[in-house]
Amino acid sequence: MVTTPDHSHYQPTALAMAAGKHCYTQKPLVHTVGEARQLKLGVEKYKVATQMGNQGHSGEGNADNRPSHPFHTGAMLPPGTNSA
Repeated sequence: MVTTPDHSHYQPTALAMAAGKHCYTQKPLVHTVGEARQLKLGVEKYKVATQMGNQGHSGEGNADNRPSHPFHTGAMLPPGTNSA
């Protein structure tokens, strides 16, 4: 586990990938399109699995999984659907 401020997630992720480590990185992962492209190349080159996320939405019991969430109550429609 590596802990860094929000503005510096790209470099530790790139270094871990180069070391052959799979990565789960908190958002913001990158600050430029160029950084995102470099990480994509790293995934292909080093054959590692990566994921970007938000710790608050990664486990059981988060707000989006509760039955009271608007999606589960019908107040929010699934992507690609409409109310007509």
